[in-house]
Amino acid sequence: MPGTRTIYRTPAELVGAFLEQPLPKELYQLSRFDKVDPPWGPPPSGSGPVEYAAAWTNGYDGGPIRGAFRWLGQQGLDQCLEFLPKSRRARGRAPKCPPIERFEELPEAERVVRHVLRQGAAMHDIQEVLFGFRDIWAELDQTRPDTWALDELIEVLSSRNSRGRSMDQVPATFVFLWGSSDEPFHQRQLAKTERILVHALKEVMPGTFS
Repeated sequence: MPGTRTIYRTPAELVGAFLEQPLPKELYQLSRFDKVDPPWGPPPSGSGPVEYAAAWTNGYDGGPIRGAFRWLGQQGLDQCLEFLPKSRRARGRAPKCPPIERFEELPEAERVVRHVLRQGAAMHDIQEVLFGFRDIWAELDQTRPDTWALDELIEVLSSRNSRGRSMDQVPATFVFLWGSSDEPFHQRQLAKTERILVHALKEVMPGTFS
């Protein structure tokens, strides 16, 4: 993102700035926007599960999307994998990622911030995404996010469901992580999740979908 290198010289400085409360005024120099609606919007009125699932892959998390992910969290990993053809259930090979102990130094965190910045999101929306990202990173024992797969997404949803915790930030974390990458591994996880999300949406949306 143009301008970020002059204000924040290292990835850790940029990520750390978004973790401050209140947000530093300097951050607003990185965008033409002050307080705007999130750039990721819902599909057109009358859309079905396929269109809603596709909207999620672009960052939309409202409407029935949240209910569908809660439903998946209630099913558990084994049941969710049954919604995929056998050829797509295998996890595949995650990228080799050396461990990093400080969240601010994760290249994935900087990548997500820059990805959401390019979409023109408001600063407070980016901060909310990053807080959720950090929370899930801690919950997954500080494993490198680029190794996370569909399995981890369902694991966190199921764990939060059993503890009565909010799930809303979980799908957003994973879609922005995978969407900010050009790794084939991440694109496969996005495609698999979209597929099981369609199944879940058919369960929670009103009406009958074939």
